[in-house]
Formats: sequence, C-alpha cells, structure tokens
Amino acid sequence: LSDITISDLHSLTADTAPSVGQLSSNLVQQIYSDGAVSPKRVYQLTKGVFVFDLGVNIAGACDIEVVGKHGDVITLIKGEELYSNGSVNNQLSVNMTTVFILNGNGTERLKTSWIYYGFQYVEVHGLPANATPTDAVKCSAMHTQLIPEGTVQFGSSSSPNSEGKLLNTIQTAIKQTQLNNLFSIPTDCPNREKRGWMGDAQVTALVAMWNFDMSAFYSNWIRTMQ
Repeated sequence: LSDITISDLHSLTADTAPSVGQLSSNLVQQIYSDGAVSPKRVYQLTKGVFVFDLGVNIAGACDIEVVGKHGDVITLIKGEELYSNGSVNNQLSVNMTTVFILNGNGTERLKTSWIYYGFQYVEVHGLPANATPTDAVKCSAMHTQLIPEGTVQFGSSSSPNSEGKLLNTIQTAIKQTQLNNLFSIPTDCPNREKRGWMGDAQVTALVAMWNFDMSAFYSNWIRTMQ
C-alpha cells in the first residue's frame, strides 16, 4: 500500500459483490453504559501506582481526564485477580492494558470507544502528581440494553436468613455474569476471546429469559447465525 499514489487511486474500479442476503435493520437493542462504577476501595501500591477495586467483576471500560505535561504516560492495567503483593494479575486476559500519552495542552480526555474489557481491578500508573486518582479515572459497566423480565427474593428482605442471603448473592452474580456476556451476541467471557460460542448460550438461555426480555436479542442472534 505504501507504493500506491493518488493517481493510482483514481484508476481503481469497484467490483459488484454477489448477493449474499438482504440488508435490514438491527433487531437487538443498543449497547449502553450503566454509568460510573465507584470503587469500593483504592490503595497505593507503590509511589505513583494506585489500585482500584470495583468490588464486582464488570464488562466495561475506564476513561481518563487529567492535566499533565507533554510526554507523560498513563497506563491502566485491568484484570480479574490480584497477585499476593496487591498488584493486578492480567495474565489470563488479552489486550487489557490502556496507554494514554499526553500532549501537555490543558485538560486531556481519553474516552474509550469500540472496545470493552472484563475486570474488577485497575492498576493505575503515571498519573500527574496533582491528580486525584478517583477523579482522573472513571470506570463504567456496559452491556446490551435489556429490560428486566422478573425478580426473585429469597427470604425476607428486612431480615433474610443465611440461606436466603446466599441464594440472593448467587442470583445477583448470575444476573451480573449474564449482563457481562450480552454484547449484541451472547459471548463466552468479556476478558479474553469474547466469542459467541453457541453451546454456552444454549446452556444459559432459559435463565437469561427468566431474568430479561430476550425476544429481540435472541431473534437477532438466530438471524445472524442463519
């Protein structure tokens, strides 16, 4: 491509692609953000290195807003686990590191688009000395905008017993896991492959329909497979 000139581009012609289907609108709802997820705790690992613990595993992204010097490098390492020293372990993840190089011209923002990650922890390197970590880095959860279909509560909401608490915790984890893996198609995980394995989706379909209105989502998915 480096050898192509402007005059070459004028001589290019387009071929007509064979008919492979019918163009139609997307049936599935849009991807949207639940808003910022406030970390449950933030601690300083070493000088200039901070770790955010969101308290829950999410599918989403982190945005950056800072004022710094030209050439300053801010790095976010995201992962689902911690090493024993408190640093983020992202060895089981793929492309979970964000690097933002500042140009030094006032307030600079990095707004994450076209990508998402699966994580609970964020290790932040390189923030300017005058930046407050929780103001400079904001994380948000994302998923297909689905309508809740039903709710379930085990035990009394005012005084649940231990069994009820456990079952409610499991139900909350199920719903969060499903949302983390509903991005226009049902995926296998939000932190590595993000592939639409049909076996995983089949196993979880019934529970998903108990929790959410999946009619448009699954109609679009089946049409995509066809």
